[in-house]
Amino acid sequence: MRITIVANQDLAANYALNLLLPKLNTHQLSLFLSTRVGAASAAKAQDLIELGQLDRQTRAQLEHGATEFKSFAQLDPLLSRPHQILDNINSPEGMAVFAATQPDLVLSIRYGKILKSPVIQLAKHGVLNLHSGLLPDYRGVMATFWAMLNDEQHIGTTLHYIPDSGIDTGDILGTTLMAVEQQKSYQWHVLTLYQQGVELMSDIVAQIAGGQTPTSQQQPAGGNYFSYPTQAQIDAFKSKGLSLWQPTEVAQVLANHQAKMDIAER
Repeated sequence: MRITIVANQDLAANYALNLLLPKLNTHQLSLFLSTRVGAASAAKAQDLIELGQLDRQTRAQLEHGATEFKSFAQLDPLLSRPHQILDNINSPEGMAVFAATQPDLVLSIRYGKILKSPVIQLAKHGVLNLHSGLLPDYRGVMATFWAMLNDEQHIGTTLHYIPDSGIDTGDILGTTLMAVEQQKSYQWHVLTLYQQGVELMSDIVAQIAGGQTPTSQQQPAGGNYFSYPTQAQIDAFKSKGLSLWQPTEVAQVLANHQAKMDIAER
């Protein structure tokens, strides 16, 4: 099956792809990356700017280190063609590049652009999005941040169809759930969520590849849409004793990935 993946160029998507691509090694894979989520002109809180800098620095360090964790470029051997940056996917030029992969199925993980109907309709099995939040309560960006700020005891991922240009509104194929650990950072929770989320996504892909139609359910009415938090909201997050990023925690998640890879190779 020809599977085209769209993802964002950040550490969480990079980690998710490290987990996912080896599970899809019987398929013909293509990968397109967005360089940001939302418009480039959108103003961000200073803490979010610093979070982005930490993300880029960590990915650069991993790319030049001796580790089983692979950068986006180092994942290219698992693809049928080198990955490409594609921020203009809905333009005629961008759609032509995307359409050239002739996708049977499209998988989305943190992709920063809203897919429009002509792109969605290219894949005969549809577009599946792995959202790092529980729908419909936490649509939009940084769902884990908002759930932690709202004192939720559990967070999770939702795998759903993208039927149109609505944001996180499609029928749900499944969810994963994990307990919030107050002493752990936002970034630790996001990375850890993808361990179960990727398993769910690969299971559904296997069903589709086997000729099955996965069971899905319409989203309940209601829900909430969230955008990037303001600095005041981030300060409120910190006032609860929560943190956005702890370098040792992120390193631990990635080290655990390497340990799992070492075990798998024995």
